[in-house]
Amino acid sequence: MMATADRVLGLLVLILGTFILVHSLQLQYYLDGIPGPGFTPFWVAVVLIVLAVLIMISSFFGQVKTEKSAFIKQDLLKMFGAIGGSLLVVLAKEYIGMLLSLGLLSGFFTWFYGLRKWRTVILTAVLTPVILYLVFSLGLGVTFPTGRLGF
Repeated sequence: MMATADRVLGLLVLILGTFILVHSLQLQYYLDGIPGPGFTPFWVAVVLIVLAVLIMISSFFGQVKTEKSAFIKQDLLKMFGAIGGSLLVVLAKEYIGMLLSLGLLSGFFTWFYGLRKWRTVILTAVLTPVILYLVFSLGLGVTFPTGRLGF
């Protein structure tokens, strides 16, 4: 049952990755010497395609799990947490900006996926936007969308 679910998941992720890759190639990879609008979707698609292939290969050659159901309640909860957190970032970036939204999301994911030490959660939430700002804004010259608060 799990091997079939992994194959279906791998195929769906492969289709999604290919779709993103095809559309990212229609965007500019570089724009004025810095990463353009096609840069991130291209690399997201490459990662998705590689992961899809790995999932499918492991479903054929990996150890077979014997769970009765392919859908485990805890895994579904984690999946909906990831989708919900990502949707909140999309909504929150309009008000508090992309960097602050991603910092809050990284703190939420740190807590949600099991690291319950508040110092670690807060440190992750603070360092993520700082590192993203240093790498993308200062290093690559890419500006993040700001919210109504100006961040």
